[in-house]
Amino acid sequence: MTDQQPTDDNQHLNQQPLPSPVQQALEGLIIEGKVGPEGIQIVTSPEHAIGVLTVLKEQLAEPFDMLTDICGVDRGDQLQVIYRLYRSYSADAAVVKVTMPRTAARVPTATQLWQIAAWPEREIAEMFGITFEGHPDPRHLLLPDDFEGYPLRKDYQCPEDHPYLKPDPTREELGAGESEEAEGTDEFTQADDTATPR
Repeated sequence: MTDQQPTDDNQHLNQQPLPSPVQQALEGLIIEGKVGPEGIQIVTSPEHAIGVLTVLKEQLAEPFDMLTDICGVDRGDQLQVIYRLYRSYSADAAVVKVTMPRTAARVPTATQLWQIAAWPEREIAEMFGITFEGHPDPRHLLLPDDFEGYPLRKDYQCPEDHPYLKPDPTREELGAGESEEAEGTDEFTQADDTATPR
């Protein structure tokens, strides 16, 4: 059997250009735009990210007014922030990918458009090392303040002596208690199995 990739070919065949009103509204703001199986797909740069999101949310006759997800992606030589938008009255979707170099990973915050962007941006910042400029509360969300490195970057190497990977005596004691309880359960089960049936 030959190693073929029909999925990619099918996706390419299913891609269409952006609708004319969307294309005109985004003129000069995007690197690439198309319509695929997942809806409108746009690639842009950090300096135009808020412009693109503003157009999609506020300046279309049928806007994409609902932000449902923001995630970070490590592409190797580049990092991305991906925004997934929907129309609140339909299942129409738009995906905006903001691409940036690893050495200058900065993009303006989207909290000025959606307050719900605050927490996922904080998570992406600490996991991928992407700075969201103008964020109202850029504190760590998941990791301790003294954590070094960005765990979801592909080049992150966790030290063997990492202080947060040391055994936790509290959990070890709990584990021992659980083992004793399990052994007691086994004895009870064995005793019950040997009982004379009624």
